[in-house]
Amino acid sequence: MKVFDKYKLLKSLLIFILLQTPSISIGQQKKITEDEAINAIRNLFDSVNLTNYSRESFSSAVTNDFQIFEMGEDFNFDSFNDVLAEAFNGFSSTKWELSKFKVLADLNQAHVSYHNHGEFLSNEGEKIISFWLESALVVRDGENFEVAFLQSDLVERSLIKVDGTELIIYPVIAEE
Repeated sequence: MKVFDKYKLLKSLLIFILLQTPSISIGQQKKITEDEAINAIRNLFDSVNLTNYSRESFSSAVTNDFQIFEMGEDFNFDSFNDVLAEAFNGFSSTKWELSKFKVLADLNQAHVSYHNHGEFLSNEGEKIISFWLESALVVRDGENFEVAFLQSDLVERSLIKVDGTELIIYPVIAEE
């Protein structure tokens, strides 16, 4: 009988320890801060800036299963990387200004929405100015933070020609 009691006591102790383990590990991990989430977004845009761009830098800013909804398409890392590589052939500079961040975070992920104003200078000297409303999912990977998903909605795009003429190219405005 005593052997059985020791077994029962040991089993109860083991169950107690196992039940406490998740709360111990969660107690040590902090909620993702607004700065950490916003910095992950800024790192993504730094990685795809024309002067910094490489497949490796882009890869380090996103998860392995990265997904982006952009231009009415559903891209993964490889397909969006191909779009970037092709698009950058026609430009001499890129610049993004991110603002109006809203962050909702927990221990392992954060939802970030923000405004994105982009300027792109073509090799011919034309400037494309775009404004997007964007939303992203940032996830914790150990001590790092990566973008897992990005939704990008183009609100307006204009083209400033070399001669200074400005054309609104999105939304499409019907001529009267």
